[in-house]
Amino acid sequence: MIMTSPRTKILLYLHKYKKIKLSKFKKIYNNKKILEIRIKRLKSSNQIKTNKNTVEISENSFLLKIVIFIFNIVKKF
Repeated sequence: MIMTSPRTKILLYLHKYKKIKLSKFKKIYNNKKILEIRIKRLKSSNQIKTNKNTVEISENSFLLKIVIFIFNIVKKF
């Protein structure tokens, strides 16, 4: 699985299309598309699970639990 930053993703899209009107590009790469991509990535790595109309953190997401723990510690300072 390859993860790319949003900036890199935009550059890859622009490379694919070479030249595109900004209005069309905004329709292709919008918030809905970004969310779909991220949800797909999180599902493929078993960090979240989805059921019909719900999304939840997977119980076996050890890495996420560590990240949440660290963020909670940092927030206290």
